[in-house]
Amino acid sequence: MRCLPLALSCLALGCAAYYPPQDVTATLNQAVHAAQIQVERRNPLAAEQLTEAVLRIDPGHPAARGVRESLSSSNVRFLFGRSPVGSNRARRMPVDRSVGARIGLYLPDRFFDLLDVISFDLHLGLGALVNVHVTRAVQIGAGGRATGGIGWHDHRSLGVLAQTESEFVLPGVGAQAYLGALAGTSGLLAVGDALAGVHSPSAELYQEYRDYWAVGVSLTAVVIGLDVDLHPLDLADFLVGFSTFDFLHDDFAATRGLGLSHSERALLWKLSDIGRSKRTMEAYLATVEAERGT
Repeated sequence: MRCLPLALSCLALGCAAYYPPQDVTATLNQAVHAAQIQVERRNPLAAEQLTEAVLRIDPGHPAARGVRESLSSSNVRFLFGRSPVGSNRARRMPVDRSVGARIGLYLPDRFFDLLDVISFDLHLGLGALVNVHVTRAVQIGAGGRATGGIGWHDHRSLGVLAQTESEFVLPGVGAQAYLGALAGTSGLLAVGDALAGVHSPSAELYQEYRDYWAVGVSLTAVVIGLDVDLHPLDLADFLVGFSTFDFLHDDFAATRGLGLSHSERALLWKLSDIGRSKRTMEAYLATVEAERGT
C-alpha cells in the first residue's frame, strides 16, 4: 500500500511498469492462495474476484481454474457475467439481515443511492481533451490527457483518480485508449482498455470501471480540467429504492462488501497493472508457453 502514491503518479504521467515473468508468477500464485483462503472462509465473492483477476492474466493457470471449478455452484457467479447495466452493478455479497437491521439501514441506503446520481473529478495534468456524451453510444470527443485529480467518482469512491486517455469518437463509433486507477473509499480499482469501432456496454471499460449510460462532459485544458457525470441508472435505482427494490445490488440492507484485506486489494491492483503492460504480458506468456509446451 505504501507504493500506491508512486503508482498513481506513474499512471497519471502515462508511464508503464514492467514486471519480470518470475514476479508475475509469484503474484498470480499469491492471489490464488488468497482466493483459496477466502473459499475456506466461505466468502465466494472475494474468492471469485481474486480468481477472475488471475485468469485475465493467465486463462490456463491450473490452480486458478481449480478454484473457479470449486465456485461453480456459488450463487455469486452471476455478478461477474456481462451485464447491460455494466459498472453500475455493485459486486457485493448477498446477506440476509434482520428486520431491525433493514429498517435501520433504510434511510442510509436512500442517502447513498442519491449520492450515486452525480460524480465529478477536479484534476491537474497535461493535455487537451473535450468529450460530451449522452450515454457513450452518443458522444463526441477528441484529444489526449494524462491527469490526476480528486473528487466523488463512480463506485462510491471519494478519493483520487489518475488517468491517461486519448480519443477521437463520434456518435456510435470511434477510437479510444484509456488507462485509469481509483483509490478511495471504495478501495482500489484499475483498468486499461482500448476501443475501436462501435462502443457497447459489454466492453471491459464499461463493465468494470466507467458508466456507459452516463450523461456528462469531460474537459481538460492544458493543465486543469473537470469531469462531471449524471448517472441515469443510479437515479432510477434511487427512485425505485424507496420500495426497497435494489436492482443495482448496492444497498447495505441486503448486501455486504467483499471482505478483502488491504494486501488482497493491493494484489488486485498489481494484477491489473500487469495486465495493462504489453511488455510484461508478452514476456510472461512467452515463458508460460515454453514451460507448458503450448
